[in-house]
Amino acid sequence: MGNTDRVSSKTGIQAVIFDYGNVLSCPQTSSDLNAMAERCGMPIGQFHDSYWKFRPAYDRGELKGASFWTSVTAEVGKTPTPDEISELVSLDIRSWLHINQATIRWAGQLRRAGIRLALLSNMPFEIARYIEKDCAWVSYFDPLIFSCDLGSVKPELTVYKNCLARLNVLPDRLLFLDDRAENVAAATQLGIPGLVFDDMEKVSGEVQKLFDLPVLSEIEVSATRK
Repeated sequence: MGNTDRVSSKTGIQAVIFDYGNVLSCPQTSSDLNAMAERCGMPIGQFHDSYWKFRPAYDRGELKGASFWTSVTAEVGKTPTPDEISELVSLDIRSWLHINQATIRWAGQLRRAGIRLALLSNMPFEIARYIEKDCAWVSYFDPLIFSCDLGSVKPELTVYKNCLARLNVLPDRLLFLDDRAENVAAATQLGIPGLVFDDMEKVSGEVQKLFDLPVLSEIEVSATRK
């Protein structure tokens, strides 16, 4: 069969669903984590364990800022004042605002190419409301789906089904990007192709091989790191 008779094996994609933490944002920095641990009066290791112990309930909307931070500090027998809670909420928000410029640049490229973008994230009320109001890049994404508003977190299927209904796109014409393998595996249960996001350059190579989507060049990815 001649080259002109070959049919592309790449999957056509109409919409891309992005996770937020460690995909659109960079990981929390050690300085941010140490600042929160210090305010809680906890060693960093104990703070890390307590922070993530109560985070699923916070992301689910079962806890708000005050009850989350009261639960975290109760692990060392402390009760934070309202001012301390306000400071901890602000520090937590700030810790998640280190944006991955390469991912945002790619999102803009996809949007200009006519690809729909959705944001699907496990996120508590305080951070979700801040991002909706104060982050200019959020205009690339519609819908914005936050776990706190649904009372359900990834990898529970409820959040994915909500996203499917709001996008109204066939599952096999979507691409889901998340930094956690279990969240990607849950999406595939509903027929949504997914990739575990680790590095923008690596993901660009995988996307280029598998999907009919524009990608950033190595030079473009490198430029965002300067």
